[in-house]
Amino acid sequence: MRRTTLISLLLIALLLLAPSAAQALPRGFFGIAPQTTLDRRDTARMRAGGVETIRAMLSWKVIQPSAQGGYDWSSFDRTVALAAEQRLEVLPFLIQTPRWLAGDWRTLPVDSARQRRAWEAFVAAAVARYGRNGSFWADHPLPRVPIRAWQIWNEENFFYFTRPASPTRYARLLAIARRAANQADPRAEIVLGGLFGDP
Repeated sequence: MRRTTLISLLLIALLLLAPSAAQALPRGFFGIAPQTTLDRRDTARMRAGGVETIRAMLSWKVIQPSAQGGYDWSSFDRTVALAAEQRLEVLPFLIQTPRWLAGDWRTLPVDSARQRRAWEAFVAAAVARYGRNGSFWADHPLPRVPIRAWQIWNEENFFYFTRPASPTRYARLLAIARRAANQADPRAEIVLGGLFGDP
């Protein structure tokens, strides 16, 4: 009996001395990729449930539907504001080439100088708006939760999201995005898009 008690006390002591799982995980580790429009109840539940990051689509074709119209950030502003109210981070994935630049939104914008310049300008504008020194944070009385990481595209090896799928073309897209993001925020991180697993 005495030996069992000693072993039990030793195990309890070791458990108390070990760092908790939450301490060992990086900030923003627990995330969600919502498939529907969010509201305040959703983000409050996320926060209460331990979610720290929301992965959200930043659709270029929605933000810049015409070459002359500039950027309309209103749809993404709402997502960032809802997340910031609960101090949730946003991991945007930048995707969808506008129709005025390519006939198919799945086309990676790397084929012409015009496409590459437009992509670079879009990435730089997004980082300048939502990044560490972003204009969004100056214009909105919200907790500052700037976007630090930018995911480029989604399942870029799958024809549903990219046509044609090509590692070389995707590498070009990443290089342009990295250059543009780092001009707006030298500490911005570029994250590879998730790959489609072949079943």
